[in-house]
Amino acid sequence: MSAASITQTDLEPIIQNHPGNHAFAEALERIKAPSDLVKVLTRYTYFNATFGAGVASLAAKIGTRPDLFRDLSEPVYVLSDRSMDIASDIFAAAVDEFDDRATNHKDTHRSLAQATLRATLDFFGLTSEQANQCATINEATRKAIVAVHQGYGVGRMLTDADIFQAIGFHIGSEVLADGEFHHMDDFFQNRYPELTTYLANSTVPINGERHAAYFWVRIHTSVEEDHFAFALTGANRALQYYVGALTSERAKEHLLAGVKEFAKLQQCFMAEIGN
Repeated sequence: MSAASITQTDLEPIIQNHPGNHAFAEALERIKAPSDLVKVLTRYTYFNATFGAGVASLAAKIGTRPDLFRDLSEPVYVLSDRSMDIASDIFAAAVDEFDDRATNHKDTHRSLAQATLRATLDFFGLTSEQANQCATINEATRKAIVAVHQGYGVGRMLTDADIFQAIGFHIGSEVLADGEFHHMDDFFQNRYPELTTYLANSTVPINGERHAAYFWVRIHTSVEEDHFAFALTGANRALQYYVGALTSERAKEHLLAGVKEFAKLQQCFMAEIGN
């Protein structure tokens, strides 16, 4: 019997008109002052900063399980493990997080996000004291970050079911992030065109390098599609090569549960991002 597979059709009931992305768009629409914009941007960039480490952690947990993912059509046992191939598909998203491939020097996505925030503070002429008053992290952001760690299985051993659920969690994060960044890009260009022009023409020194201030927003309106494609390929390879105790259909159920888990987390975070 062939292995189950996961497709875009499986995901549509979960992500179509997802309330989390609508909540983010509404939070952006409620912004009335520079301090409000800084507050939302701070929390969104801080939330995003944790994903690279989560992805890397999950890739490591998969890559160290050659016993769990094997190609049974390969008669030589030591040539049959496929765990690193699956891990590579997951890790593809972390590559850019730790050093974006589109630039000539080291640009972590955290540094790029900080450049966007730093240049925004400069555009509005906010002092360090004023920035520290509005660039705050609320409890909802802290809880969301803890939930991201849990979703990716950071710091704990993962059962077979946990691994598939974590892969689904990763798929959810990639597919919903695409919508988030399109909302943000539209917001900047339509509500703050002068700020957007300033960001697009500015570089910010962080950690010995100058980083383009709008690159973090711009790159994420396209790169998430690539990361999602890799994640989906990795999920299907995991289903194809899995040799553990779960049935193929049960493994797929855990994948979809992970997508739903992230969707719920994202919805809760976005509902409170501006509060």
